[in-house]
Amino acid sequence: MIKNISVIYNPISGKGQAKHIAENHIIKFLEKNGFNTQLFQSKKNPQEYINEISNFNSCDLIIVIGGDGTLLGLLPLLPQTQIPVYMIPAGNESLFAQIYHMDRDENLLLQAIKENKLKTQYYGIISNQDFTLPFFCMASMGLDSLTVKYIGERSGAINNFKYIWYGLKALINFSNPIVSIKADGVEIVSKENGYLIVANSSSYAHDLRLVPHASPDLNHLDLAFLPNSNRWDEIKKGIWMAQRKQAKLPLQYFTAKQFEITIHENDFPLQVDGEYFQNKDIPAERKITFKMADKPIQVLTIK
Repeated sequence: MIKNISVIYNPISGKGQAKHIAENHIIKFLEKNGFNTQLFQSKKNPQEYINEISNFNSCDLIIVIGGDGTLLGLLPLLPQTQIPVYMIPAGNESLFAQIYHMDRDENLLLQAIKENKLKTQYYGIISNQDFTLPFFCMASMGLDSLTVKYIGERSGAINNFKYIWYGLKALINFSNPIVSIKADGVEIVSKENGYLIVANSSSYAHDLRLVPHASPDLNHLDLAFLPNSNRWDEIKKGIWMAQRKQAKLPLQYFTAKQFEITIHENDFPLQVDGEYFQNKDIPAERKITFKMADKPIQVLTIK
């Protein structure tokens, strides 16, 4: 039975309105319906949540108000506590909310709490010699990671216009990484130029379905690779996205528990769940490992 609920909001999500949604809608709604609540602002560093772990252990549900980046900051703790999570989307891109059909409807939230149906969600871990960090939906290198890098250099709230503006800037300065890839220890790509995406969900890029068989229900990762992709491929992706059509590109698909990716010749940015990973490019000749996490998380679902 759910009684004690922690609400975590990202103050810059939803054009800066997430705090307003949390304080003036969600908290008041939950307390009106008899739930005990506590409100927290999201942390920039995932390790900062450790200071609040005693509060998490005393609650029955965590509600995240923000985008996927906000959820990403919680991933180190959610498997440890096994407290279920629910998202109120307030970002420009909330893949987690899309997967589970979550929106800002307070009545749907209340229904989910009352029914208390939980689903096991698998996710991935990115690591190399310097770091080990989780990701929830996807990671990619190509035009989208260049776009996110430019967005990361901006100040102020994010909106759709900024995504388009920085996307055009990335298209003008277009480049792809040169990579070698191993799937469960077997080399599948050897020093090729191209776009790549490692995913745990098919929801990325809306109807393009770049990794159509990726699923958080499965305890493995999917990788899509488009060798020698170019500006025209990216323009076509934009057209198909506007038309809500699936991409028709010669993508190569692989499934594995673990992928090892080595970047060659030039440093390149990595996008992880819509964020510029570590706010710096991955150095050339550095190997990055993508693998499944040891423990899944629990999600409160509405369907």
